[in-house]
Amino acid sequence: VKDFKQEVVSKKEISEKDGMVIDVMRWGMIRPDNKQTVINGRFEDLMRRAMFRSLLKDFRCIITINGYYEWKNPGEKTKQPFYIYPKNGEYLELAGLYRPQVQDDGSIVNSFVILTLEAIDTLNF
Repeated sequence: VKDFKQEVVSKKEISEKDGMVIDVMRWGMIRPDNKQTVINGRFEDLMRRAMFRSLLKDFRCIITINGYYEWKNPGEKTKQPFYIYPKNGEYLELAGLYRPQVQDDGSIVNSFVILTLEAIDTLNF
């Protein structure tokens, strides 16, 4: 991800008044080695990757979207996007993990990743 995209995300607030909070977060976490930005986390890898394992208990969130793209490779050099969305016009809710990250200027920004699974048969191109 070249430019970080900000999204509205629901998160569980851990405090005296536990509950859901709406927050603006940045999509994409910078890996601890600062070499790469991660935008998705495979559900199957959550317990194996330290970056995600430490977030599972207290840093879960819900990302509400109206659709997303799946990519099909009709040829070796081309990709064709397919926009997936609910027919009834409602929203989709995706599971995510977030982490507060200290910026160069000392400010703190919450960054999140979307948790993914293998595509279901009807979407598996």
